[in-house]
Amino acid sequence: MATRTKMISMNEDSLMINTRLMKLTGLYQLLDSRTTKIFGHNMLKCMSLVQLSTMLIVMAIFTANLYYFSDDINAVMQYSMLFTCDVLSFLKLYVTIVKSDTIWNCIHMTSIDDLSYKYHNRSILKNGQLKSKSYSILIMFMWMNLIISWGLAPLFVTNYFFEAQVENKIYRYRFYILGFIFPVTDQFYNDNFMIYYYIEFACLIIWCHSTMNFDVLLLSMNITFKYQLKTIANSFSTFNIAHYIKNNPTKYVKHHKESELIFDFKSIIYDQQRVIENMRNIYRIFQPVVLTQLASESIIIILLSCIIMMNYFNGISLLSAMNLRLFAAVLTFTFHIYVICYLFDDVNRQKDSINFALYSHDWTQSNAQHKILLLHTMRMNNAENLRLQYKMVTTTKIVPKNEDNLMIDTGLMKITGLYYVLDSRSPKIFGHNVFKCMSVVGISILLLLTNYFNSISLISAMNLRLFAAVLTFTFHIYVICYLFDDVNQQKDSINFALYSSDWTQSHAQHKNLLLHAMRMNNAENLRLQVTRKRI
Repeated sequence: MATRTKMISMNEDSLMINTRLMKLTGLYQLLDSRTTKIFGHNMLKCMSLVQLSTMLIVMAIFTANLYYFSDDINAVMQYSMLFTCDVLSFLKLYVTIVKSDTIWNCIHMTSIDDLSYKYHNRSILKNGQLKSKSYSILIMFMWMNLIISWGLAPLFVTNYFFEAQVENKIYRYRFYILGFIFPVTDQFYNDNFMIYYYIEFACLIIWCHSTMNFDVLLLSMNITFKYQLKTIANSFSTFNIAHYIKNNPTKYVKHHKESELIFDFKSIIYDQQRVIENMRNIYRIFQPVVLTQLASESIIIILLSCIIMMNYFNGISLLSAMNLRLFAAVLTFTFHIYVICYLFDDVNRQKDSINFALYSHDWTQSNAQHKILLLHTMRMNNAENLRLQYKMVTTTKIVPKNEDNLMIDTGLMKITGLYYVLDSRSPKIFGHNVFKCMSVVGISILLLLTNYFNSISLISAMNLRLFAAVLTFTFHIYVICYLFDDVNQQKDSINFALYSSDWTQSHAQHKNLLLHAMRMNNAENLRLQVTRKRI
């Protein structure tokens, strides 16, 4: 039976995330353990399990369609794109359900009143709250626009039919939303088109709902981190201990005021530690999904572009409803990638600005205790290098040489990748040139397309072994990059553990030892990675 635990009152208006939108979409109730329960289980989580099951069924349908229409390259690209979208949405919802408790705890730390230093400029946080809510609504309308363009297109396209050949008989089905091929005749399907239309439209809404909820949460949390760090940086830059000491000439009052201000300065440091700890907890959840999402959406954009070109060469106008919805999808995914990259880079730059804020305030007039604490804070910030970034495979150190003396165009070779394919010092995976592995994947895909246009079936033995090569090398690169990135993250977490300790209360010897330990960890920079490019 359904039960409801008593909810503890909380000032939700002070949270920087858009709680009203989260409640409207059900995300708030999904994360809140105090939501109505059915037999002891969160009702929204039970409904989310139904969503996951539906997406699994849809993935099975796309897989079956890929098999049955393997001779149609346009259908193969379309179902591959839809399958990738469905897998990505499944991953987002699964992570949200599994990590709901951690996410809920992090949400509680996004309150405007959460920071302990009483002289923070709260107007900065309120601006962040407004921007967080605005971005949430923007993301919601972005995905809603995609639903409308894909959902309404079949209602306007009445002169296009999908042809399927079964046992030497051709069936002509009306244009659909997602391309489900049901085991019914074309006559029955076309006569009952609206029934099948509503089934596909419901699946489209489930996909969009899972994707939109995760993105709203992701972007809201990152905007929150940015403005919390901006508030802390502002407090550091405006902190002026000399002003208060000069205005209190009495020795006792001066000493008392000085101790109070040191305590206030430590309060700002504690706020920074808590924000960075919250960032690390969220990044541990989001990073695998975000990196997978960026790779998947790049593939989706390529497939959508190929489908548009194929439609054009098949005589379908670029301004037709069929192609316009594909253009809408390309623009949506491109804008989505841009927003994610922009916000994460913005958070990283805001985190880097804290040391400049410490340097900018009037520390020259401070006493020795404050200067030492300030210096340790700046050193600690330099040592704690939390980032959301690509970390892949290591590369051997390239010895610089004068390439200008070479008679070939090395610049063009680097742009095309030929330089790195030929260079033995290029990034390696277990001794194998990364660019050579990628070239093998590209050649295999090219051979697949060549065989297809030479009337060799995609499910023939010749093409199946090429598919196996593509999947093997792609999966090999992904697994190795993921595992070594996991090790690198765990190695970096040691410095964060040192940074999170209560070092402000320690004596000088312990601070120096702690700082030396963090420096030694940074100096020992064992990595297996290709680049350190930020998102």
